Amino acid sequence: MIQRAIYIACVSLCCLHAGIAQEIISRQDLHQSILDVIEPQHRTFSWSEASLEQLWSAVVQSDQLVTVGYRSANHDGRHDLADQDLTHHSWQEAYEQVINEVFILSRAVCDESMRRSEIVYKSSHTRLPYMVLRACHPAIIEALRGSALVRYVEPYSYTTHTDQQRSGEGCSNYSQSLTPDDFINISPESISSWHQSDHQIDSAWLKSENGKDIWIAIMDTGVSDDNPKYNGEFDEGESSGRSIEKYGFYNNDGWVDQCGHGTAMIGLAAAPRGYDESPAGVAYRANVISYRVSNDVVINAGAEIDGLADAIVDAADDDRVDIISMSLGDIFSHGPVEDAIIYAYEADKLIFAAAGTSTFLTNGLGVVFPADMDETIAITGVVEDTDFDECDNCHYGAEVDLVIYMERSASGNTCITTADDNVSSDYVGYVGGSSAATATMAGIAALIWSDDTTMTRDEMINQLIKSSSNYPDKTTDFGWGAIDVCEAVLDSRDALPCK
Repeated sequence: MIQRAIYIACVSLCCLHAGIAQEIISRQDLHQSILDVIEPQHRTFSWSEASLEQLWSAVVQSDQLVTVGYRSANHDGRHDLADQDLTHHSWQEAYEQVINEVFILSRAVCDESMRRSEIVYKSSHTRLPYMVLRACHPAIIEALRGSALVRYVEPYSYTTHTDQQRSGEGCSNYSQSLTPDDFINISPESISSWHQSDHQIDSAWLKSENGKDIWIAIMDTGVSDDNPKYNGEFDEGESSGRSIEKYGFYNNDGWVDQCGHGTAMIGLAAAPRGYDESPAGVAYRANVISYRVSNDVVINAGAEIDGLADAIVDAADDDRVDIISMSLGDIFSHGPVEDAIIYAYEADKLIFAAAGTSTFLTNGLGVVFPADMDETIAITGVVEDTDFDECDNCHYGAEVDLVIYMERSASGNTCITTADDNVSSDYVGYVGGSSAATATMAGIAALIWSDDTTMTRDEMINQLIKSSSNYPDKTTDFGWGAIDVCEAVLDSRDALPCK
């Protein structure tokens, strides 16, 4: 009787909403309408501000799936997620009620023979309260938006390009021949990139633990299965006694880097200081967990959003992990990733995110998601030896917290790192943008933290800020400025003076 009453109500609702917009906005016009909102304000777009017509058009032009963040009747916000037991009856009741309402309404407005299994594309996450459901009519979306049990409704896989799974942005093997002026030789048979000297990292190496016992979780496109520095040689030379772990969280497709970007980022943060004239990472004694969460640097396909959210939760639940580094982003915010970052922040993880490097998706925009979240430390790049000139393609804005020198003023060359293959240069090459700045900062934090592992996350952030060039003033586009790593280590213990 109850379901019959709901069914009748749904039919009535369908009639009441016969005027709900059925016309689909073209992909080009939809994207332009979003840019008209975010470009003048230099910010990302939240689907909560979209009209029903915009949201429905995005759903139809992707896969007709919506990501639904739900809540129990007793939970009124997005925080304290780490403390929630989603198996508790209050959460289970909310989960079932949302699905049942969508199921009954779908049968009323779309197809009476529809089965419940056709509605649920992805059931509730084990640690985060969201699910993925099929939406066959805009009335479904309107009903979800009006439910007291729903926190957000978003397209599962909307992108501004036609390929829902891959844009290829940021992908390269990064293998290039090096200019001799861009590096120096260091022991035992390694090289140091020019940007490390600019931040006095070479001086900091002389009096620090260089990342020892610190674990960095790098969320990216994975790590090379070909480059020996991430296989048998990860703990060679002065990097002995550490380890690397590799996990695949993207689309059940393994941990191997198929883009090149992840390998380059791991190289900047923590490549081994060993042999073969390979570039040493900043924290060359740190442990690394490589999470393959995406096919490229733009997190927009549903499998990428899920992969990143899953990986962040995994790292948050790992008591060994101190630092999470994400050289990834999007012009849209994504509820599952927001939930995961809040979850990790509440687990006291130090979270770095790239402010943005312009692609065909992000040209002219400000700081991208998730670097624009309060729970992340937003990093971008600047040109060396200048009063913080903007680097090519780097994003800036009030959300930026710290900057890294990652572009040479004369040549325009960027940071030296490890490459995914050795076609021309023995697994070495260049990489730039806010991605490179973020991975470098993750290594810097590990280097400093390893000298005083008793520091809390907030104390570590303060250590970074007060050792930066603009302190005690935070500027609009460049945050606290560029960090002097040697001085940051010196502040944490007595040591040799910096050069």
